[in-house]
Amino acid sequence: MRHERTCALDGVYVEADDGSAPSVVPAAPPSSAELYVLAERVALRAMTWLRKGGHAKVSVDPRGSGSARLCGRLGH
Repeated sequence: MRHERTCALDGVYVEADDGSAPSVVPAAPPSSAELYVLAERVALRAMTWLRKGGHAKVSVDPRGSGSARLCGRLGH
């Protein structure tokens, strides 16, 4: 099993004009639309992984959004 770590800033470094240490400028928080897109991508990737492992079957989302949904139960 792999174990990975990530360290990420919620902003960017900006160099000072006077040569002093750079400062971090905070990033704007994600919008509701950006969070929705991210959640949908994560759900689709998780479903693909579960389906490939034989742990879930996929059906078409009746709302027609192209999303997959979990049907039945997880496991064997």
